[in-house]
Amino acid sequence: MESSDRGSIGRKVTWRCRRFSAGFRALPDFLIIGAMKAGTSSLFHYLAQHPQLVPSREKEIHHFDQDEETFHGTQGHPNWYRSHFPIRATMPRGSLTYEATPKYLCHASSAKRIAEALPTSKLIVMLRNPSERAISHYFHTRTNRADPESLHAAMLGDVERCASLGKPGDEASAFPDHTSYVGRGVYRPQIEGYLNHFDRRDLHVINSERFFGDPGPVLSSLFAFLGVRSDHPITDLAARNVSKRDKRVWTRTRGVLDNYFRPHNELLFELLGTRYDWNQAESSSATSD
Repeated sequence: MESSDRGSIGRKVTWRCRRFSAGFRALPDFLIIGAMKAGTSSLFHYLAQHPQLVPSREKEIHHFDQDEETFHGTQGHPNWYRSHFPIRATMPRGSLTYEATPKYLCHASSAKRIAEALPTSKLIVMLRNPSERAISHYFHTRTNRADPESLHAAMLGDVERCASLGKPGDEASAFPDHTSYVGRGVYRPQIEGYLNHFDRRDLHVINSERFFGDPGPVLSSLFAFLGVRSDHPITDLAARNVSKRDKRVWTRTRGVLDNYFRPHNELLFELLGTRYDWNQAESSSATSD
């Protein structure tokens, strides 16, 4: 038997055992729900270094963002979800467990599903400059060409497709299609979808630029929100899931995106009661999720 076959069998046995012990496993105390390409992989890794925080077996479980048939089938079963988390009795006293699936933020059904399954959970949202997020999302798709012309055409098409997104009275445009580079950056209606089901005090919002610029204070504030030791040092602060692909971007492409997002950003700042410095492009071309 080849090693790959043995590995596949081993994984199946492992997950079968985890499913069998699901009743003894914890459910997450908090979730990182988005946004994609805003630093969720880095945050997931940083939090795992805290002695009171225990991550799910893998990032991006995608439990609450399945289509209706899958969600109500095997993969949507509570025991399947529980199998990703530690056995409660093995967790240190006072510790919390968590997962991170950035698609939860933009999925129209996720907020309601999470509220029904985990009504006391806390939520973390990371928000990145939406223009930069859209560009990074485009290059995250491996089939997309790293040339400014194809990027510009994709952004123009997506801006046109998302013209009505987030406008008052247009409920059908409240959530973007999951493939949308631009739509995922219209943050306010996505956050409001969660505030329809969760108290604002249970939602912690992180500005991604501040997070990567000076992670220490951002993490301390997050630890305080979670109710764990805020003075524990996080020693490995290397960014995760960094894209090294060439990103040649026309100035006019950024201009198209900035003009589209400007009114949406103002509505977001109004909701959050704070402002982010999203008027200038990021100083580095490196991106992370």
